[in-house]
Amino acid sequence: MSNILLLTVGGSCEPLVTAIRQHRPRFVYFLCSDDITHPGKTAGSYVAVIGEGTPCKAYGKGEDSPSIVAQTGLEETRYEIVKISHMDNLAECYEHSVAAIEDAKKRFPGCKILANYTGGTKTMTAGLVAAALDDGEVELFLVGGDRVDLVKVRSGSQRVLRCDWMPLIWRKRLALLKSLFSRYNYTGCLELVQGTSIDALPGSKEDKMLQTYQSICSAFLDWDRFNHLEALGHLNYYGRHLVPSIKFLKEIIASKKAYAEAGKPVHLFAPVFDLLRNAERRLNQQNYDDAVARTYRSLEMLAQFILFEFNPELKTENLNVDLLPGTIKPKYQELKREAGTGGKLQLPLFKTFELLLDLGHPVGKMFAERKGRLRDLLVIRNNSILAHGFIPINSKRAWEFFQFVREFAVESAGGGKKKGGDWEQAIQFPTELPDEIWQD
Repeated sequence: MSNILLLTVGGSCEPLVTAIRQHRPRFVYFLCSDDITHPGKTAGSYVAVIGEGTPCKAYGKGEDSPSIVAQTGLEETRYEIVKISHMDNLAECYEHSVAAIEDAKKRFPGCKILANYTGGTKTMTAGLVAAALDDGEVELFLVGGDRVDLVKVRSGSQRVLRCDWMPLIWRKRLALLKSLFSRYNYTGCLELVQGTSIDALPGSKEDKMLQTYQSICSAFLDWDRFNHLEALGHLNYYGRHLVPSIKFLKEIIASKKAYAEAGKPVHLFAPVFDLLRNAERRLNQQNYDDAVARTYRSLEMLAQFILFEFNPELKTENLNVDLLPGTIKPKYQELKREAGTGGKLQLPLFKTFELLLDLGHPVGKMFAERKGRLRDLLVIRNNSILAHGFIPINSKRAWEFFQFVREFAVESAGGGKKKGGDWEQAIQFPTELPDEIWQD
């Protein structure tokens, strides 16, 4: 693989010549200071790169030398000079370094980019190092050797050294990883883990943390997509650190299984609360239309699961009118005729809750008391682009709808009481991992 080299250039040429000779780059970007014009004119460090004669000064014993390109035999097509007007301005040095890295990636795709920060002012080197660390793929080097004093390395002892930049990169990436995790951005977490893993040593602390984040983020991403069994498979290994989450997840799985098998309902409200927690995450991510769609579905699911509890169970997608009490059967036979769907009666949201009211269920009575408020709030959902309209939903209205449905669901779970114990067990995904998880 070819190397592309970025060099900060100061007054000393010998280390840079050493770097070019040892790296043997396909192309070199020289980050140099421009001419200083005030108070007096001073040539910039670019002169050491391309100046005629002997612009590379010895600064002590020895003779001055030809330019860097002359000493290394670089043709004009193999280098570019980047002039920095204010060599002590960190922002400017950083921006020029970033631009050089981006240009190198476009011009030489697939090449390895190396940054050697031996030369130049402290600010120039700081700018290059910061740009390399932010990029995360640029490898850092410097030229070292035997020191005769605190100023310079002994001539002839110089060699290129790879910098141990992984701890710096790791700190930045770990901070970003934690930030993404706290915002439930599991896709972003997994992409970052994949990009960082290649630099982590097998069996190292970093490797272990990356593996943990990958497994747990995969679990929560599956859970977010309602792939509950797959999520449990990922989480089981960390069971003792995530007990409340796994307990809730198992309740959801058991409830879904019972519903699918038309057996005895268990953990009736777990899937409803799971969907509400999902909507809550969308709200926190400011995805309001998504949140309202999920909130609405949780209200539908609430009514469906309550009807499932009847013996025999009643299904909203195809209501068996013959199973209804005689006192209300004519009403639903008429609805079936009006529907004209070939003998199949499907109940929309309001009709489902009206059925619960007709059956004397406490949740039906709760619905009757709140019907007006619910009708007003449903305008939000019905006008959204994910339902029947084109009006985007704002934060205030989305949260109002969510809070109404959550309170309704909690009271439903509590048999009409303000607190439903199931909601306290339906914990939200953690926004950070417990410290003890790294001790295993």
